[in-house]
Amino acid sequence: MIYKLIQPFKSIWLFLLANVVLGIAFNLILWNESFKNPKFFFFATLWSMTISLSQWLGNSYFGFKLGDYFSWFDEPKKRLFFGVVTIVVYSSIAYILVQFAMNYIFFGETPDNAYKWILNQLKFTVPISLFIAFTFNSIGFFQAWKNAEINAQKLETEMLRYKYESLQNQINPHFLFNSFNVLSELVTEDQVLAVKFIDKLSSLYRYVLESKEKDLVPLYEELEFIQSFIFLLQIRFENKVEFKINIEDDNKFFIVPMALQLLVENAVKHNVATSKKVLKVDIEKQGDFIVVKNNLQEKSSVEHSTRKGLENLKQQYKFFTEKEILVTKTKEKFEVEIPLLEKI
Repeated sequence: MIYKLIQPFKSIWLFLLANVVLGIAFNLILWNESFKNPKFFFFATLWSMTISLSQWLGNSYFGFKLGDYFSWFDEPKKRLFFGVVTIVVYSSIAYILVQFAMNYIFFGETPDNAYKWILNQLKFTVPISLFIAFTFNSIGFFQAWKNAEINAQKLETEMLRYKYESLQNQINPHFLFNSFNVLSELVTEDQVLAVKFIDKLSSLYRYVLESKEKDLVPLYEELEFIQSFIFLLQIRFENKVEFKINIEDDNKFFIVPMALQLLVENAVKHNVATSKKVLKVDIEKQGDFIVVKNNLQEKSSVEHSTRKGLENLKQQYKFFTEKEILVTKTKEKFEVEIPLLEKI
């Protein structure tokens, strides 16, 4: 926390040196006669440094606290108003308290004797406080803007990585190998089904190629895609995997491309699926979320898994909404809730 309070300085020693310089500057403005007396100069500089430190640290602290309640980008007017009011009020109170303390320490004056002189000094304090308010709020705004830019770039990088991994998952040799194995069997056993299998495989790759440049896709397009993907899985696993989709799309919702595919693929990849231990995968809409859940029967080991797909998906969703992807894991089930988005 201390390093946040002393920004833009990265070292406490540089921060203290800056306050020494400020103390000397205050001497030049308020007590220029102090340079004629080394002892008085030392005490005057210490006095000014105390004022500077209390102002800097206190205003930095309140600035960060205000950031927890008001965002520069969501509520800039409120943030500016409360920022200025807080800084002016705090600066005035802190200045008065420091002056009372220093007058007592150096001159033995009690508050009842010093208050008239201190209150008279407020005519200097308020303009200085307004200058401090402008400075700190300007710094706060540009820091928020800089952090937003950094976060946007980071999220964009995560999005591109997720898109790459999603595309890679679909065209990796293992997926193709399994698909062509199934297809070779169908060609000799059921040519009609083989043609349908090729059609679904083709539509699947068409969707992958068309959506790889999109940030969001309509929910109905993702549902059509996942139907093709599930068809391929059902041909491959036969009665070892059961799928249920219970979603009525009202055409207003959007979703990250291939999000459902990732979750369905994870369910199949990480769980045992046999005739005796059927893997059941349900996809349904609950409020503003799509829920994908499966009965948990984990494999002891999983080949060809980076275990980063879900984390990448979470990072990508942060680019569009503050709603989080919720993951629930119990002894009986694994459930993921994905926020539905309304594209503006």
